[in-house]
Amino acid sequence: MPATNAWDETQPLGTALASSIDDVIRQLKLDIRERLNIQHYFGVNQTDDGRHRGLVVDATGAVTVAYLTGTNIAAPAGQMMNLGGSAATGLLINNTAATSKLIDLQKSGVSKMSVDQDGVITGNGSGLTNLVATAIATGLVPTARLAGGSADATTFLRGDQVWAAPPTGPNPFISYGADQSGNFSASVETIYNFTAAGITVQLPTVVGNGGKRIGLINKNGFDITIKGNGTDTIAGVNSFVFSSSQYDSTMLYADAAGGKWDMI
Repeated sequence: MPATNAWDETQPLGTALASSIDDVIRQLKLDIRERLNIQHYFGVNQTDDGRHRGLVVDATGAVTVAYLTGTNIAAPAGQMMNLGGSAATGLLINNTAATSKLIDLQKSGVSKMSVDQDGVITGNGSGLTNLVATAIATGLVPTARLAGGSADATTFLRGDQVWAAPPTGPNPFISYGADQSGNFSASVETIYNFTAAGITVQLPTVVGNGGKRIGLINKNGFDITIKGNGTDTIAGVNSFVFSSSQYDSTMLYADAAGGKWDMI
């Protein structure tokens, strides 16, 4: 709203009559009030006159004009915004509606960043940098953010940030089977103690077991017979007699391409 009078510092003229001084003073007061009233209160009361105007948004989103009281902005109950608040707070936003957000920054009606009643921030965090990883208190980083590929019980995280299956080949670990005192069929990736003479060990086929192992330990110095599956051979024969002293051992490796078991 424009002022009633244009601001003119050449008035009153030195030739003006002294009897007009009251009119000039009243016009000066009007001119000052109209200009300061844009950001200040005038004509309220002696306590509040001259204080700054402020905007208060209540819990319903309604905007009202209030005045600064020195430490805050006076506002109706349920106010959403409080500039100042106390010596310990700068901008205080308080929405008592249980399902409402404390802050919701929008563009064209679409929320871009918000803070809920529990202080949880939602928005696009791509611009956040220099974050301190040790400050992460709960939750797990999604596997898709750690590396490419598919993460499951059969893969591991490589140094080049790829979820990959372990390389194929012999398992560095091998299990112990039960001690054997009679004829038995051996399983790959297993070590057996044999404790009696005349035992025959039936080996599985090398087909599909290439590179896998079977370990044999002679606990009492007996000879045993090691028999290949079908046409598989051990040391060039299908049925090999393993003669050894007490606690001697051998490790058999399946050579699928050669159709044989190699002994070490």
